[in-house]
This record gives sequence, structure tokens and C-alpha cells, in this order.
Amino acid sequence: MKKFTRMVAIALFCLLPMYAVGAIAADGAGRDSTTSGAGLPAPVRGLEGVTCTQKQKGWDAQCVAGEYQIATYPEGCGAEGTYGAIYAKNGASATLYQALSAARGAPVARLKDKQFACVTADARKKHGDVEWYFVTAIPVASVKACAGKTTCQDGSDQPIEWIKPATGEACHRTAAGYTGDCPSGWISAEDFGEFSMGL
Repeated sequence: MKKFTRMVAIALFCLLPMYAVGAIAADGAGRDSTTSGAGLPAPVRGLEGVTCTQKQKGWDAQCVAGEYQIATYPEGCGAEGTYGAIYAKNGASATLYQALSAARGAPVARLKDKQFACVTADARKKHGDVEWYFVTAIPVASVKACAGKTTCQDGSDQPIEWIKPATGEACHRTAAGYTGDCPSGWISAEDFGEFSMGL
């Protein structure tokens, strides 16, 4: 159901002209507004020239960055989150980037094939298929829904090859979310497979 709702929201968003980034305010007042800077969803804060809108309270934020339209997943890495695994096209590893381009985005880390990860955003060109996912590699054991599931255990936690400096603090879950060295970034859709049927 959550995927269907997201697809409907994306379809409606794609009907807007690229310059129409205004939104109905969360309080329903009907005024146009845009979100930028610190108020942006975490996956898009590092993207140049990005603006986001939320048409109704509770809807996924829809963002525009250059030629890309970005859908964020408010469920995050929680019980209702979206998960998947790295399926590196070269068979070894895939690179996370800070931007929606291997040429323009500084690399964050390389994730090994079959690494478990959650998804918090995707990016596509207008009316196109998903080209990029924003993913975070997290410990399988931190996701209760993964207990006893072969979907999660196949490959699961792999060694992370950091490119940007890491703190040395292991990635772990707290009451506020994940903290420590949890590699996050944009990955090509060619190198990632979403668990379409859930966990």
C-alpha cells in the first residue's frame, strides 16, 4: 500500500511543470511555499539548487534538483521502511555518492555486493524510471522485521570500504534513529535491488 501511495504522489508531481515547486501549506491555508536549506529532508540536503514541496500534511516530500525529481520516504529505516540490497553490476562493490552523478558527486564509500540497506529517497527524470536511490547501510540485526528472514540474511552485513573519513564508531540504532558510521549516499539504480515484496 505504501508503494502504491508513493507512486500516486509521484505521478501527480510529474504533472506539474518543472518550475512549479510551490505547495499547499501543511495547515491547509493554500499558500505557495518552498523548502530549502536546513529544512530539507536529509537525503537531499547536499544537492545543489534543490527545492522541496509537500502538497498535503503527511504526504511524502517531493523535491526537484536540476533535471531530477526526487521522492523521499518518510518511513525512514523504521518498521515500515523500504529495504533492499546492493547488487553490484561489476560483481564486487558499488559506490555511494553525495550527489546524483558519479562525475559531480564526491564518493562516500563502496558497499560490497549483497550489502543490506534501507532506502529513504529515489530520483528520476520526468516520466522516467528510477535512476538513483538514497540508501543507508545498517546492521541487519537492528531491524526486527529481519529476524529469521532469508531475504535479509543473504549477504547481510559486509565490510565497508570508506572513501571519505569515518569516525570509527560502529553504526548502531538508538531511540532517535541510527548513529555512528552508517554509510549513506546516492547509488545508481543499476547497483541496487529493492525488496519489492517487503521483508
